[in-house]
Amino acid sequence: RSDQIRLRTLRDLDAAARALREACAVLLQDADPKTDVRAAIFARVSKEALQTAIRQVDTLTHPPDQTVAFQELWRHYPQIRQVLPRLLAAIAWQATPAGQGTVDAWNFLREHENQATRFWTTAPVAGMTTAWRAVVVGDNGRIAKKAYTFWVLSQVLEGIRSRDLYVTPSERFGDPRAQLLQGAAWEAVRPQVIRTLDWAADAESSLRPLREALDTAYRTTAAHWETNVAVPVGILCWQGPSGVKSAGSSGGIGLPPPTPSSCRGGAPASNPARFTLGSASMDRACRRLHPC
Repeated sequence: RSDQIRLRTLRDLDAAARALREACAVLLQDADPKTDVRAAIFARVSKEALQTAIRQVDTLTHPPDQTVAFQELWRHYPQIRQVLPRLLAAIAWQATPAGQGTVDAWNFLREHENQATRFWTTAPVAGMTTAWRAVVVGDNGRIAKKAYTFWVLSQVLEGIRSRDLYVTPSERFGDPRAQLLQGAAWEAVRPQVIRTLDWAADAESSLRPLREALDTAYRTTAAHWETNVAVPVGILCWQGPSGVKSAGSSGGIGLPPPTPSSCRGGAPASNPARFTLGSASMDRACRRLHPC
């Protein structure tokens, strides 16, 4: 159904794209700095036509990182409401540490499910992705009840698949840690398991070479930062009139310098906050430390 709706809107999307194309063509073709670019663009495409094109694009497209067809989800909210109260009343989820945020959100729904309101302000949103946050949390910080409900349900399904959520008693969806050896039973077989896996008897001995590899990779990358073509990502942040700003480029070249009230987290202006990727050895070391 979503594909059929999208096909029906292709003509409107084409018209909007052509209008925006004309405006961009003026920007790219006219290299004279004395030219009034706005006047040149509006001479080819009216301001009203551009505004209409932007609205059409906003309506008919979604950001590249939005992997969920939200509008299709909203249509099923009445059906969800028919079963959700029973689910909330009947299921008391328990969780591993990784799934505790989902349990908090589920319990919040249970406690506030009967409230006749369309928005909340205190609902837990730990673990919410940027794509979901864009539709759940408004500019004023209010949380949309309908969108939040779907986000919680998606988190529950993910938690079930990853075994981070469980119920007791249950054989299939019980605590995945229940079958692990504990206490004296584990201590009895621990030496044999360690020998089989060829691990050191203490964690420090296992982590030391990884820590040294990570430290060496970091120092090598820092020493060759200016000439390292394998570092394609750079992010600088600085304080603008409306708050902290950020921008990315290859190696951070061409970005405005940070001001003394520099980046989020308190990084000084002489050392602006920067996040970099690219060192293969560093990446391997990090993946060994954090296999996920």
